[in-house]
Amino acid sequence: MTAALLHDVGKIGELAFEKAIDFTDAGRLLGHVIQGVTLVAERAKELPSFPEAKLQQLLHCIVSHHGELEWGSPKRPKTIEALVLHHVDNLDAKVKGFLEIVDGSRGASWTDLRNLFRRPLHVPRASHQEEDFLPPSEDEPPRYT
Repeated sequence: MTAALLHDVGKIGELAFEKAIDFTDAGRLLGHVIQGVTLVAERAKELPSFPEAKLQQLLHCIVSHHGELEWGSPKRPKTIEALVLHHVDNLDAKVKGFLEIVDGSRGASWTDLRNLFRRPLHVPRASHQEEDFLPPSEDEPPRYT
């Protein structure tokens, strides 16, 4: 849980929030992964009873949460906690990307194939938006045509 809460803490130093959101110099030079590891390591050292082994595992989760070297991760996950964190973070990003793509579909049933997933995506509709939905009478279940 601690790793999940802290994995992106370095974004505090990576991004500036003045007139618009932009990268800081340190953010461009180091990135949020390195900044997060540094911040957590410094704060943990202020807690004299924080176990060193737990700190190393926490830092590993932060440093490996992107999962692959080519995705900006200095290390690949090597503990079960780091692996789970990476996949949950990746799933969160994919779901967010999917929703942003389908939200921009302008009423179509399918998106264009030029997107993050490189394939057309089906745009979900709520049941009250479906044309083929027949509302039930008082004593029968919903019917679909």
